[in-house]
Amino acid sequence: MNSTAQRLEQVPATCSRPLKPSEAAFATLHAALLAVAATAAPIMPFVADEMWTNLVAAVDGTAPDSVHLSRWPAERF
Repeated sequence: MNSTAQRLEQVPATCSRPLKPSEAAFATLHAALLAVAATAAPIMPFVADEMWTNLVAAVDGTAPDSVHLSRWPAERF
């Protein structure tokens, strides 16, 4: 087995129920877009902040108001 597959098997389940393929795809897309917004923030601050506002701040009231106030994305594996 390759190392990527082994690392994916070690990721703990974050849901109490199995996700449908469409839900899993949306969750993966959401996580990827958050990482893009945080990584692009130093280069494209206004675009990254707009992405953050649409993806996180409008939905989660406890999240920072700006991508520039959030933590840098870290490798999760």
